[in-house]
Amino acid sequence: MDKAIVVGVCIKNDNNEILMVQEAKNEIKGLFNIPAGKLDSSESIIDGAIRETKEETGFDVKLDSVLCIQYLENRSILKIVFNATIISGNINFDKTEVMGIKWISIEELETMTKNELRSYDSNINIIRDSKNNKNYPIDIIENIK
Repeated sequence: MDKAIVVGVCIKNDNNEILMVQEAKNEIKGLFNIPAGKLDSSESIIDGAIRETKEETGFDVKLDSVLCIQYLENRSILKIVFNATIISGNINFDKTEVMGIKWISIEELETMTKNELRSYDSNINIIRDSKNNKNYPIDIIENIK
């Protein structure tokens, strides 16, 4: 399997809810995930995270900080997740990729099972890091190409 970089965003609102997308592709249909996807070969990590969020939600975001960096060894994926804030836009997505978008409380997300969350272990760690308000300066990854 080829190595890949996946970028994603964790958008949390004032009600302690995280914006989740519900996957539409057959093999993962119905599973919830943060807005995320593979980095294109010609784009920066920051540009990729902003692009993926726009494609999957319709929202333009400002990346506030790095939430976590994960290495998913079984899939040879480096996953970089940002804390982000919505700055503009309206819900809009490709229905062949996303079934819907939903704000879900951290408490509810923590009780979801592998049959409800995509990449369960990765997302549970992202949810817990968000709950604990983890954040690292964006410049720790700015020079990674």
